[in-house]
Amino acid sequence: MKKRSLLLTIVVSITLFTNCKNDKNSNQSVQATDTLEKEPKKERVVPIEKKYNEIARFIAGLPQEENNPLQEYEKTETWKKYSQESNRKWQKLKEGKLAKMRAWADVELKEINQRGGTLFYPFSGADFLHAQVFFPNLDEIIMIGLEPIGNPLNVEKIAKKQTNYFSALNKAGYFLAEFSFFRTNDMAVDLTGKRSIEVDGTIHLIMLYLAQLDNTITYYEKVVVDTEGNLIPVSEYKEKVDNNNKNKKVVYGNRLFFKRKNDDTIRSVIYFSANLSDYGLLEENPDFRKYLEKLKPTATYLKAASYLMYSVQAPGKNYNFKIIRDIILKNSQYVLQDDSGIPLSNFSDDSKWQKTFYGVYAGPISLFSNRYQIAMREAYRNKENVKPLPFGIGYQFREGTSNLMLAKKIGQVTDKDLEVETIEEKKETPKKSAQKKKESLLQKNYHKQM
Repeated sequence: MKKRSLLLTIVVSITLFTNCKNDKNSNQSVQATDTLEKEPKKERVVPIEKKYNEIARFIAGLPQEENNPLQEYEKTETWKKYSQESNRKWQKLKEGKLAKMRAWADVELKEINQRGGTLFYPFSGADFLHAQVFFPNLDEIIMIGLEPIGNPLNVEKIAKKQTNYFSALNKAGYFLAEFSFFRTNDMAVDLTGKRSIEVDGTIHLIMLYLAQLDNTITYYEKVVVDTEGNLIPVSEYKEKVDNNNKNKKVVYGNRLFFKRKNDDTIRSVIYFSANLSDYGLLEENPDFRKYLEKLKPTATYLKAASYLMYSVQAPGKNYNFKIIRDIILKNSQYVLQDDSGIPLSNFSDDSKWQKTFYGVYAGPISLFSNRYQIAMREAYRNKENVKPLPFGIGYQFREGTSNLMLAKKIGQVTDKDLEVETIEEKKETPKKSAQKKKESLLQKNYHKQM
């Protein structure tokens, strides 16, 4: 009996000791977990790599700032000629049109630039130029177009053989600077390697504009949007095949980090190649749609956007752009656009949007004549709410024929607000007048220059 009692006592003691030990380990485990959860997320330290800024200056026709191998290539007659011609054009542009645009933005877009944050620029093509001139203080610029993203220039390749790289770059880059928009058909040639095999995407022009606008590129990386709609470096991405959606595509982008002149703040610009139609965001790029829906841009900028967001019930799977239009209206605090962006009817609620109009409404160019807006014409008749626009921009690129509208969100936009029917006013056109004849003449001259 005594032996049995002693044995029971030993077993109980061992059990209690084991439980106490487990409880202690359990407590330690909980404490460790709590500690991990409370640790602040470490900010990523972006490395610095000078070679991308050196390449940008080389393709912009600007001399190197420090001794490096590219200086040897700058001794060639081809580069010297390109540099001289390019800088002559850019000097004229900076002293003329860009100076007017900067002065205008300093006043009219001051509130946006003071807030910082993200600029969203869909249908942008390679147009970093207008994005930074208008919004120099925003921290990140997100650009999207159909044109490929491309790869940074391999300078040795063009140095070792005769190439039309510089002439192709000069043609594509200066057209935007002069006329304020790209022609879609030209981009399909100029930025896809068809005119010069080395100009394989938008990165060449974006780097050129960064350099010409006195920025210093600090780093470059290729990025991708994962299945959760998160932006990550390509080096961290593992592609997963979606057997349920064979149309699905992965959206890649080029990201350039940079500093403005006399400013140590590191900013970035990302260009994505993606189809923004409803079909594209539902079938081809559903992960990219998640990414876009997460964005909360300070401002969205729309220029020469082909009036794509006017129709919400057009025939054909690639013609509707309601999803991207709704994302812009719901998530943006400001929208700056010409009349080719989102119809005025979507901003008609004065309790949601405070609108300021600039310039004149001359109507669309003949190519988009069925996108004339009577509501926009009436808005511009109210001269008290229309301010001058001292430069030309968009399809009506000549000064005195262009328009911009700045819409500031002052109330929450709900799903019900997005049901506003887009009015496509095709039949009624303005009466022919001296102004209309002037518009017609300008359009003829425009097509001649194309």
